[in-house]
Amino acid sequence: MEHNTHYIEQTVFASNMVRFYFNNFKVRVHHKDNFLAYAERQQVPYRYKRLLTTSTWQELTEPTDSMDPFSGDEEEFNEILQRSTTKKDTDVEMRDLNEEDDDLSDSQLVPVNIFIKCTSMSINDKSCHSFLSPVMSAAVLEGNNQSKHEDSLLVTLSCGDLLLIRIVLINNCFEPVVLQRINLHRDQNKSKLIQLGRSISTFKLGHLIAIAAYSKVIRLSKVTYCKDGIPAIGESLNLITGGVIVQSCFLEPVDQNHIMFLNLVSTESSILQLECSEFYLNKEMENDIHRSVLMLPNTFEIPYFMIPLRETQCVLFVQESKCIINGMNYLISHDGVDYAELPLTVGLAQDPIQVNAYYMPSTMISCYPCEEYDDPNIRFDQILLSSTSPPTLWLLEVFYDTKKPEWYMRIGKLFTQPTIFSQFSMEETGFLTYDLAYMNEKGSTDFKTISLVARGGDRKYFSMRIIEDRGSTINWFPTFDFAIVNSAKPKFVNSTSSQEFWCIGRSSKRGALINLRKGYSAEKSKPISKFKGAEKIFRVNFQNGDTKFILSYPFMSIMIKLPKNNSDSQSEDFDSINEAEIIDEFTIDQKTLLVTKLKNGKYIQILQNGWRIGDFEVAEELAVTSIPFEITLASVAGNHVSICYDYTIDCLTQSNIEILEILADAEGYTITPMRIPKIQGLQCSMIELLTRGSFIDLAVGTFAYEVIFYRLSTGNTFEHRSVLDCKEYADEKAHSCHIPHQLVDVNEGKFLLTTRDGYILMVTHELEKFRKVFQAKLGETVIEIIESSKDIYYLITKAMWKLDLNSSMYPEKVCISETTDRSCTSGVIIPSLENEFSAEKPDDELLVIRDDGLCSLFVSHIVECNVKKVGLGATPLRLMYYSSYCLFVVIVAVEKELENKILFVDHKIKKVLQASAPSNLVAAGEYPICMSEWQVESRRQEGYTHNHLLLGFRTREGSGAVKIVEIKKQKDVVNLRVLNFWQELLPVTCITQLSDSTIIYGSGRSIMLTRYLPQESKMSGAETVYTFISDVIGLTVLKDNSVIAVTSQDSYQRFQYDGTHLTIVLSDSGSKSLLKDIVVHEDERGTRLIVGDKEDNSISSVALTTGDDCFDSRGTRAKVTVPFLPRIKNCHFFPIWGETTEAHHNKFIAVGLNGEVKLFTSVTESQFELLKDLSTRLIGSNKGKKVLKLSELSPSVEYNTENDFNFLNVDMISANLSKLQEYNDGDAAEISKMLSLSLI
Repeated sequence: MEHNTHYIEQTVFASNMVRFYFNNFKVRVHHKDNFLAYAERQQVPYRYKRLLTTSTWQELTEPTDSMDPFSGDEEEFNEILQRSTTKKDTDVEMRDLNEEDDDLSDSQLVPVNIFIKCTSMSINDKSCHSFLSPVMSAAVLEGNNQSKHEDSLLVTLSCGDLLLIRIVLINNCFEPVVLQRINLHRDQNKSKLIQLGRSISTFKLGHLIAIAAYSKVIRLSKVTYCKDGIPAIGESLNLITGGVIVQSCFLEPVDQNHIMFLNLVSTESSILQLECSEFYLNKEMENDIHRSVLMLPNTFEIPYFMIPLRETQCVLFVQESKCIINGMNYLISHDGVDYAELPLTVGLAQDPIQVNAYYMPSTMISCYPCEEYDDPNIRFDQILLSSTSPPTLWLLEVFYDTKKPEWYMRIGKLFTQPTIFSQFSMEETGFLTYDLAYMNEKGSTDFKTISLVARGGDRKYFSMRIIEDRGSTINWFPTFDFAIVNSAKPKFVNSTSSQEFWCIGRSSKRGALINLRKGYSAEKSKPISKFKGAEKIFRVNFQNGDTKFILSYPFMSIMIKLPKNNSDSQSEDFDSINEAEIIDEFTIDQKTLLVTKLKNGKYIQILQNGWRIGDFEVAEELAVTSIPFEITLASVAGNHVSICYDYTIDCLTQSNIEILEILADAEGYTITPMRIPKIQGLQCSMIELLTRGSFIDLAVGTFAYEVIFYRLSTGNTFEHRSVLDCKEYADEKAHSCHIPHQLVDVNEGKFLLTTRDGYILMVTHELEKFRKVFQAKLGETVIEIIESSKDIYYLITKAMWKLDLNSSMYPEKVCISETTDRSCTSGVIIPSLENEFSAEKPDDELLVIRDDGLCSLFVSHIVECNVKKVGLGATPLRLMYYSSYCLFVVIVAVEKELENKILFVDHKIKKVLQASAPSNLVAAGEYPICMSEWQVESRRQEGYTHNHLLLGFRTREGSGAVKIVEIKKQKDVVNLRVLNFWQELLPVTCITQLSDSTIIYGSGRSIMLTRYLPQESKMSGAETVYTFISDVIGLTVLKDNSVIAVTSQDSYQRFQYDGTHLTIVLSDSGSKSLLKDIVVHEDERGTRLIVGDKEDNSISSVALTTGDDCFDSRGTRAKVTVPFLPRIKNCHFFPIWGETTEAHHNKFIAVGLNGEVKLFTSVTESQFELLKDLSTRLIGSNKGKKVLKLSELSPSVEYNTENDFNFLNVDMISANLSKLQEYNDGDAAEISKMLSLSLI
């Protein structure tokens, strides 16, 4: 079979849903990494100058689902903060017995937080590191003396890989590196039930791990350590169990070699049994395992959790209605005395508290003091239990009296949670003061410092009071629906992409409409409006570490000084930049063209009519030179200064260039002119002096679209070298004209060139010959280049971009956290302060001039998801873009019948509008479930089209309805009027229109048609045109007026519409479990349908043949499996540099409920093979390496499989583009171009 359709797959946004959370994960760092003072410096807030921006304020004011508010006396609150308690250290250091510590004086352990998500991981919730396939399980391999107490991470993936990971510090950034990868699915023919990887258990002393399958088998593997403390998984043994594995865990160690492993299984007879395996590490496991089996009664509830407890040396079973403790004697000899239980019920009705998560605190929770804490004969453990309905946090304490002996437990309510906790941690930091972190599947990720305030007499329970909000993440999961809309036309900047990605997500009061953008996230300070109108900004550094800035206006220049940062004060004003001081003595009534350093370390400020040279500490000490003409351009390299001025001859403006060598002497400065060939009849647009090795070159750009190169030779003469004709690179389709503006050398033989019409080019030159490597359009105005570091540049052309040539030849947009995008004019990098420190690589700080004034920008060093949200206050269910009024229409779930079930959000101002709706829009018992925009021609006014909203409903009784709604927008109010409605026997699940404005919709198992009758000014009666054997869930109208209908169990069918009737052409004989949305692609290769399959989470490209107007799944041209149910939509997301040339690339986007977003782009076979070749080379380059970064990890199986073909995931290529040196510039540019065909 010929497969002539090829797609590349890119993960645009990885899911942010946290599946496993490990706090205080210990990483060893060394003094050479400048990490010694981590603990102290962490107390100094890095972003002390940042403003509470709109986005930040949204994070801090996030609504909660069931917050327990408290308003107490301020004096009482301060008293609680000032009190402290002594924590009891309950750790038993089994690891230190008979072991010698290495000399670790040159390093220290640093705690970090690990977030394992659906397909990725992050460290301290910063940069995202993707896995090859979805995560199945994860666990921490705790450090010991052999590992120098450094923790390791174990992760199993659905592809069968087991990864052993360490966190290391690379370039001041935490990164995961893979120490070992083991494939657990060597035999692909085995049943998935017995494939390993479902769960991981680790022995506390770090010498053994257990990897369980769903049923029958658990693999025990020993862990050894080299002399440097690096772990390795070695000898393994398969432990066969008696059935389906429900839970498993290692018991807390009695000594270093004794192992007890417990697993709860359900046999083929549905009988629960506890299997306890006992053996010693210093003996052969295969011959030494002693196994005991305990049959459990039918009344034994399947536990939510099976938790080994360290101090009391027992196992805790957390069940639906009670907690049970089993000691070691009970597990081995079934001693009934070694047992205790505690009911988990609440209220008079004794309802179970429904535990959904737990956490074992490393510090003692002392809010419920008791005598047992100080009794030396009593050992105890504390477990925090989180429950639902309502969300509540409980403290469960297990006590063991060694004197009697006796077990008992107690449980106390701590507080009502602000929302459900799926993953959480809480550690006591002072008396009734705690650090709390929590996440859930409803979209919450929050970090807070809280205090517990007693409620009720004698501390019966507490309420939670927030002392400090330490940050939260604006998540977009669960993603219920999404829309691809044409980009709004910003007022101040150009649109950088043809489309925008919007989605609705999160639950309850946190529900929101969310705009996701990919780029470098940036936060800004509050702008200083008094500096509006400045055109350029320059930086002046002083030997004492101070920095001042010169602002150039059209008719003047000023110098300003920002206040010093007080790192000792944590209450620093976020608006400190507004205290910028103007240094009046340096003010001059001329605009500044350039400020830079000469070779002798002095600064030169080139003005319109001269220049000033000096240290710029005292104005009177500056050496001032005036000239009789007006300088238009200037450049400096070493001691050479080039200036350009214009003159007019016969009404023709021409330019003249002077090059001077300025040298300091005892009397001041000596100026020596250089000779340069005169430019005849041309006006200059750019001059750049360039230091290239031992040579000084001059690049002169002209309005004749040329760059002329000169080189300084003997005799102080610049000689002509070569000419670059920019017209050769102009885009004729875009009517561009490349007038040079700025030139920056990248490396020997390669430079960046920007133009006055918003283009950036990379050009190579060798033997005076030039060749374009790539070019990209970034805007409509000049592009200013700001060099950040080697191969990293900021580009300003109203919008701001960041170009990292180590990652791509194409820049990524800098996404600033603000409601309205504003234009940027100029900027400078502010050097990082020496006393600033962050656990992650510090953000770049820039001082920029924007249309609203001067402000600081803090730009992330990683490409990530930038989020803008509009709060909805309810759980959103469906989203549609109503293009006529640029409105988002959102169907929401409401708790009360009288609340609005349909919300309208203005695309431009990003605000929920007030809706004036009649009572019959959504009647009691009606629930809107689908919608569409209906366009119908006016019968009174020729050429005018009415736009209305079509709504499909289901009712409480199980019937349906259709309503036609007129929308009129007046300022911030949307007026709604129901024009027509009719009832259906079954719910209306989908609705759209045909080309002649006929309404087509699905009701139950039937397809219905109705149309507007203009002569009678009414709707025709709805007619049933076809009935299936399962419900209609989706309708897609093609350009040729045919209709694709998707049903819940019968795949898809094609109908042809002839203007009156629908005629079925043929039914698909393939999959029976498709999703409702279908994407249609038409090109020279024919028509293809892109469909998503619920059964195996796959996406297929199916050919639509035209010979007999039939198609079926046997025409599949490409197929790929994704880690979520793929809801798909057509898109193009043309970047500003590719809209005119890349329209032939078909694209679609797939989104999962977990928030994962993938983009698929069709490519030619040659492009596909080029990328596939690069992928193969990257895999080959990593072979033989003992340690790999997670981003360098390649698939352990070949690309082509029986199920997936003609799709290529390029995420690994995108993460390793710095290895493109093996390719020539042409292929490297082609690869970068293919990976930059879209911009979201």
